[in-house]
Amino acid sequence: MTLRKRLENFFFDYFSFRVPLANRLCYIMCICGVVGNTFSLISNISIGMPLAVNILTALSLTAMLVLTFIAFHLKKTEKISIIVTILISNIVFPLLFITGGGIKSGMVFFLLLVSVCYAYIFHGKLMYVCALFTLAEYIALVWLSIYKPSLIFILPEKAVFGDMITGLFVTFSFIMFFSMLCAKQYRYDHECLKRLSDLYEHQAITDENTGLFNRRYFKTLLEIAIPTASEENPVSLAMFDIDDFKKINDTYGHLFGDEILKRFGTILREESQNGIISCRYGGEEFLLLFPKIPHDEALSITERVLEKTRTSILCGENKRPVTVSAGFATCTSDMNYDTIMQTVDGFLYQAKFAGKNRVVTTK
Repeated sequence: MTLRKRLENFFFDYFSFRVPLANRLCYIMCICGVVGNTFSLISNISIGMPLAVNILTALSLTAMLVLTFIAFHLKKTEKISIIVTILISNIVFPLLFITGGGIKSGMVFFLLLVSVCYAYIFHGKLMYVCALFTLAEYIALVWLSIYKPSLIFILPEKAVFGDMITGLFVTFSFIMFFSMLCAKQYRYDHECLKRLSDLYEHQAITDENTGLFNRRYFKTLLEIAIPTASEENPVSLAMFDIDDFKKINDTYGHLFGDEILKRFGTILREESQNGIISCRYGGEEFLLLFPKIPHDEALSITERVLEKTRTSILCGENKRPVTVSAGFATCTSDMNYDTIMQTVDGFLYQAKFAGKNRVVTTK
């Protein structure tokens, strides 16, 4: 397996949308903690920090490696997050503060890391309790460094500047990368949720087989359109029914019948321009809504749908044309959803009774 494939599998297993956000934040914190501790240990050794500081940093790195291993392999992320934060914030940092020069060292900057970890890891009452305890602990350490300096290990003069630079660099890098990676995960989740929301919304309002609006959503659109109907802004409705569709299913099979529905849906979508709305009403029945389209133009479009159907959708080896019947009506001021639907349904019935393959409308 190539390195690229291994990395892709790693990110999919630990940083994809299917992994809970809390787990991903824990993984990020562990990785940043390992990198930060590694850099601190190397820097401490190179600038000649006291042995106690190096031992504590090495122990901190070892603990981080163990906890990171547990987090990635056992996925005990919630407990690991709390343990890591408390271990670093309330044990390691205070000990390093005492052994590493107090307020005259780079540990002053490291204390800033705690607030970032608390903000991402802890929630509810636990966050406030731990934050207040840690704040009190750090105030006590600062007081100790100022008023009881004899209890603080003083750094060699040549190590002070290097430790300050190291503390500033590690703190800045950790906060920047940890916050950046966490923010990226939040954005990733937001984008995934938006795509899912759009997908669910699309599925809720469309017919799966044809891609047209479904009956429920079309009812809402029609109920909104009807009150706007007037002579200046006519609203018309056409109801279509594929002729002899049961016979087509019985003769050629339901898969072919589904294909006929899709192809007829495509014809309706082609005509759904300039505000015209298409819908699969149910079974082999379809609707076209014509808001703000003149009566004659809307009727002409309805007749064109019938023409395109019988010339482009053919059945069997003998290429028998599929035909469609339609009822057409324009809303009047006394109509509501039920009456306009009853009207076009009645005209459709007349078209079927009169021989099919035709449009029936008001005289």
